[in-house]
Amino acid sequence: MKIHIETPRLLLRRLQDGDQDALFDFIQHPAVQAAVPEMQADGTGIIEYVTKHQAWKTIDPGGCFDLAIHHKKDNILIGIVSIVMKAGATASIGYALNQRYWRKGLATEAAAFLTEYCFNELGATSVEAETEAANEPSWRVMQRVGFEPRPDTPDELVVYAVSRASWEARK
Repeated sequence: MKIHIETPRLLLRRLQDGDQDALFDFIQHPAVQAAVPEMQADGTGIIEYVTKHQAWKTIDPGGCFDLAIHHKKDNILIGIVSIVMKAGATASIGYALNQRYWRKGLATEAAAFLTEYCFNELGATSVEAETEAANEPSWRVMQRVGFEPRPDTPDELVVYAVSRASWEARK
């Protein structure tokens, strides 16, 4: 399955051989380690992670499909985004960036284009994202993209969602 989502500053693409060094750099921050537990700060799991995600051919219900966030100007992988197709045509997205690229609007840009992809290419009727309640920068991204908080979530998490109708109305 070829996925190529281009934004003004980013390219969201399949993971490739050669991404391992950038992933090693990216995984050094504890917040990123928590978001991607398959990879450890010492590099354990990075090769297996890339190989596993290269092998996936479709975005199957229940499966997680990760893409590289490639910064076009700097020509480097700066993070990952993920898509999980859930029951009822709901897509769940996630994102994690290298700390050097935080607070530049890049997570918002990636999340917005990934949300559009979920609606237009995957046929999702709603898209959601979740994070720890303490991770304010992440839920601020969700708000900027147009997601609304869901009230039925555990105290330690925040879950935001947007329906296709709400997304289309924002355009």
